[in-house]
Amino acid sequence: MKAGLKFIYAGNVSGWGNDTHCPNCQKLLIKREIFSVFEYNIEQSKCAFCKAAVPGIFI
Repeated sequence: MKAGLKFIYAGNVSGWGNDTHCPNCQKLLIKREIFSVFEYNIEQSKCAFCKAAVPGIFI
């Protein structure tokens, strides 16, 4: 957090640390498993649930 890295996940591995949660409401934003995304709840760089800003580049 001190380095400004707020949305860190362990990529390309199975298990804990793959998903991204909203920093405001804690709901699941991105559910990942190895190379696949199974759930995506970001709309126009905002949480789809509480509309909090989620800065980043999402492709």
